[in-house]
Amino acid sequence: MSTPFTKIYPKFLDKVEKDETFLNYYNLTEEESMNIAIERSKSFLEESVTDLVLKCTPDIDFTDYDEVLEEFASDLVKNEINLLASIMFEKYVSRDVAMLKTLNVNFTPTDLQVFSPSSDRKTFMEMYKQVQDANILMINAYISKDRITGKKKGINFSQYGDY
Repeated sequence: MSTPFTKIYPKFLDKVEKDETFLNYYNLTEEESMNIAIERSKSFLEESVTDLVLKCTPDIDFTDYDEVLEEFASDLVKNEINLLASIMFEKYVSRDVAMLKTLNVNFTPTDLQVFSPSSDRKTFMEMYKQVQDANILMINAYISKDRITGKKKGINFSQYGDY
């Protein structure tokens, strides 16, 4: 069996639903806006797959997917769908990290007396770090359990015989 990308997108879009710039585009219909959001989501999904397989060795091959049919070759379980959506959200947030570095250039000294972008950057970076840490915990929990049963993996000593 296989899992279409469209099973993962709603989980990710729920995480970014408050970002109107991701879901709504000027002078476009709701359908056109959603098509762009889905296309952007696909990019985040592909990045997330790469990130996941670099951080662990999953029991299935997440890189085995059809870009044309937009589906994974494997039948993903709910935990895998949620994990990918969470990593997608991290990738989404990481886009704003690069923009933070350019913020100071846009403010005059008078602006900086009234508004402190430093505080906002610090808060944002703390939130981003929390997202990253939560994803690491999710990956560790995922990789330590059987993907179907959810039981903790252990060392099978029976293969070594009597020692």
